[in-house]
Amino acid sequence: LLAYPVCDNESWKYGSVEKYQYAPWSKTANEQMWRIFLMRGCSDLKKVIPMKNNLHGLPPTYIEPLEIDILRDEALAYSEKLRKANVAVTCNLVKGAYHGYDADLKSPLVKKIFARRYEIIRSFIE
Repeated sequence: LLAYPVCDNESWKYGSVEKYQYAPWSKTANEQMWRIFLMRGCSDLKKVIPMKNNLHGLPPTYIEPLEIDILRDEALAYSEKLRKANVAVTCNLVKGAYHGYDADLKSPLVKKIFARRYEIIRSFIE
């Protein structure tokens, strides 16, 4: 279960980065996160960057990109890459949602999304 995942260190390739660069998870925050994450180096980026990995053989995946989020397009691209690798994927683009929206536990939308997440988790373990 990937809720608004970070999938690619080359985020400048995705239109949602510019479109929502000032959203709660900003373009600047994302760039800084990758700098910190990779600052000690990595001999094999495939181990730490999902979009650079061979995805064949991964388990069924639920991906939840958000409409108003710089990570939206890379999550959608990752979903498509999983499909091309013959991984069963459920992609649920949450309309009107932004990075961190699910912290509002009283929101009817959040309650609906959490119920969907629980349903997905149950389906994975049954």
